[in-house]
Amino acid sequence: MRKVIHTLLLTIVSMLLAGLGYGQGSNGGVDTVTGVVTQDGHKFTTEGRVEWMVDNPEKLKGLEGQTITLKAWTKSGGTKRNGKDTQENKMHVLEVKPARSMGRNADKK
Repeated sequence: MRKVIHTLLLTIVSMLLAGLGYGQGSNGGVDTVTGVVTQDGHKFTTEGRVEWMVDNPEKLKGLEGQTITLKAWTKSGGTKRNGKDTQENKMHVLEVKPARSMGRNADKK
């Protein structure tokens, strides 16, 4: 029963986010990424130096400046501002986890 409710809620959230344009096109969908939360908590920078605006920063509260792994709906696309093309990346955070240590001695204690 719990799994059915979880699946139903995930479906509803997915439909709502799809209505906002998240997960549509070739550069959208649910992604798992590792990176750092900015000091203001409103942006997330991936290890590949891609910056994302977070539309639900309350999910990252208390994690400012930390390296984390998160699962999020992503939406990227260009917009025009003042006659200039800009790249705009947005994400809606679904799940947050501490980042795993990288390197070959990460599992050794």
